[in-house]
Amino acid sequence: MAKQERNAFDMLLEDHNRVRTLLSKFDEAKSHGEKETIIEQVAKEIIAHDFLERTIVYPCLAIQVEKGVELTQHSVKEHEQVEDLVEKAEKIKHHPERKQALDLMHKLRDLFLHHIEEEEKELFPKLREHIKGHQLKLISEDIINAKPNAPTTSEAFKAALREAQIVK
Repeated sequence: MAKQERNAFDMLLEDHNRVRTLLSKFDEAKSHGEKETIIEQVAKEIIAHDFLERTIVYPCLAIQVEKGVELTQHSVKEHEQVEDLVEKAEKIKHHPERKQALDLMHKLRDLFLHHIEEEEKELFPKLREHIKGHQLKLISEDIINAKPNAPTTSEAFKAALREAQIVK
């Protein structure tokens, strides 16, 4: 039996799981340095993932799925809320023990987990119905090719969205 290639959905789920794991480790982290590193990693992972979804996945959703425009708008709104929290987290990462940082990371965790639950239970299944075969392979290749150069800071993310003509 031939080994099945990872596709776009597999890669997006891997991203979700990586961030889930990092967010769960934040409260367990003992040192200032561990918490700061986790905040940095969470920010980088979410920003890169957000860019891939907004530039590759959501345009397909808008076109391919019934009510895709509305679903995309809702998802982008949630991404913007997450991105705002990530941007704040980037600014306070050097003070991860402060109550403000702890509250922010808990809010980010809750919002991110809500968003990915919607994606995994609603959006991805709808997309899987419409994106198959060659089209799925192309989208998967786009993600593989874009990921190494995806932005990993809020500032770079905003610039990349402007460049891609997807204005935040």
